[in-house]
Amino acid sequence: MALVVQISASPYDTDYGMAYVYGFDKAKNYCFSLSRFPHSEHIEVMVVDQLVSHVDDLTISVTHNLMTATLDEKTALFLDGYHHYDLHFELTPPEMTCLINSLQQIFAGKSGLSIDIP
Repeated sequence: MALVVQISASPYDTDYGMAYVYGFDKAKNYCFSLSRFPHSEHIEVMVVDQLVSHVDDLTISVTHNLMTATLDEKTALFLDGYHHYDLHFELTPPEMTCLINSLQQIFAGKSGLSIDIP
């Protein structure tokens, strides 16, 4: 699934008490988000609108203007069938820093996060 998204992110949102990354593709009316509460062992993956799965691990890679998510088969089938998501975005340097900090909080103590920003 290829998406062109607006990204919002927070390493700790005080209203919800969690770290999150939320991408929304307005043209497709489709969202992809990751979130995690500070003491939770699971990462929450949400797609479309409220299709949610809690996972132990997933693979996320981030480059300058692309975040790629890869889900295992069981999780993909539980959600909407996609194993692979390419989220294309444009962020300012402070927004990119916020995205990276948020992902690091979500993946704290977990493997699967790769960041390659020059």
